[in-house]
Amino acid sequence: MFRGLLGAAVLEFDSIAPLLGLLASLAFLVEATVEVAFTGWLKWLASLVTAWTEEQRAEFRAIIQRFAAFGLGIALCLSMGLDLIAAVAALGGVDAPVVGPLGAILTGILIGRGAQWFHDMGTGVFGLDMISKGNVEIDCPYEGG
Repeated sequence: MFRGLLGAAVLEFDSIAPLLGLLASLAFLVEATVEVAFTGWLKWLASLVTAWTEEQRAEFRAIIQRFAAFGLGIALCLSMGLDLIAAVAALGGVDAPVVGPLGAILTGILIGRGAQWFHDMGTGVFGLDMISKGNVEIDCPYEGG
């Protein structure tokens, strides 16, 4: 049985719901971490290249953030022993061959990509980018707010 880098055995689930909940939670966590950790210094780094247009700077930031999300997702899955392929196979009653960390790496890539999906949902559907940019006025029901 594959063990995570910190010695944790591959996580096993009795149903698909906790597995999907964990994957969604990790994807959200990865997205938030990458946004907080990389946004400021990537804007600064991209601004140093004066020959780039704003569109090129934005594309540079997006590429770096995407790879950072992949890396963080892979690191989390390897350390936790989270293998989506093995978990789904076990839920289906199939004896999947244990192939070492490959399943955890692929699950980490999925979580890293899912992070962008959560970002797109938050900004597109819920308008969270409007709130963070200060474009939304919120009425405070309390005095002095």
